[in-house]
Amino acid sequence: MKTSEEKAAQRQKINVIVFAALAFLSLVCLVYSFVQQGIAKESQKLTASQSEELAKNRQELENCKKIAEASAEEAKLQHQRAEEALAKVKK
Repeated sequence: MKTSEEKAAQRQKINVIVFAALAFLSLVCLVYSFVQQGIAKESQKLTASQSEELAKNRQELENCKKIAEASAEEAKLQHQRAEEALAKVKK
């Protein structure tokens, strides 16, 4: 049978092992959180970059839309002139 001193020593060993495991787990969680923070910062930078690119693309789309509308209007005018010229030729 173990003496009270041996039991106390055994409890201390168990406590040391438990606290060491908890400390190790805390360190793993700390490292994991730093890794996740780095990933989040990179994602934030990428999102900002994509937002800028989206704004540029929207502006370019608006410019192309204006050009297309102007070209369509010019095509209508040319078509109308061609019809008028054809009508004159037929007379």
